[in-house]
Amino acid sequence: MTGNGITFVDQVTPDFVKSLETLAISKIYTPDAILFMDGDKANQLFLITSGQIKLTKTTNDGKELTLQIFGAGELVGVSGLFNRN
Repeated sequence: MTGNGITFVDQVTPDFVKSLETLAISKIYTPDAILFMDGDKANQLFLITSGQIKLTKTTNDGKELTLQIFGAGELVGVSGLFNRN
């Protein structure tokens, strides 16, 4: 979300969402699925249609920190696609 409760899908037209759907591959993931790891090459963008994705980081002592939780209508992986240093 943008911080004000507005998701990506809220900000675009239904026709734009439909055009994305023609390019998309629909997948259903298990609750424990790992979509990408820190350091992976950014080559995917996820538009969540239902459920949630939790972005986490594991500390040096093995603890899992939740960085962000994404929900339906939100995009995950955007920053990786545009920050290619």
